[in-house]
Amino acid sequence: MYEQRPGMWAAVVDLGWIDGKRKRKYVYAKSEGEVVRKRDELRRQLQLGVDLSAQPRTLEAWLTEWLRDVKAHDGTRPSTLVRYRLAVGKHLVPGLGRVKLNRLTPRDVQRFLTGLRGKTRPGQHHQGARGAACRAGRR
Repeated sequence: MYEQRPGMWAAVVDLGWIDGKRKRKYVYAKSEGEVVRKRDELRRQLQLGVDLSAQPRTLEAWLTEWLRDVKAHDGTRPSTLVRYRLAVGKHLVPGLGRVKLNRLTPRDVQRFLTGLRGKTRPGQHHQGARGAACRAGRR
């Protein structure tokens, strides 16, 4: 951990050697305490097995994988799967699809749902869109 310039602190977490190259993850904050908290959170994620060297995925990529690899094989009824695909393609991808999962916040989801209220019938988006977006935020 070091002060990069006055008022900006940095910390580094060593991810090890990947494909013959040393990989590191940097975090920045305006205070020493905040950068320590961010560094410790990265270390905790690393211990939990999170691949910190992977490129952040978008919500669209995650939803596509979720539909294809999880929902298509977990006993979800075909008619439900059709509705999920419709909600993802018609609402979630256009509204939030470009957002990187590591940047998706509950506030983003709430704004998205508020925007849907005038465009859909009551309850139409509730199960598919909200459930999928909330599950993505937990990844």
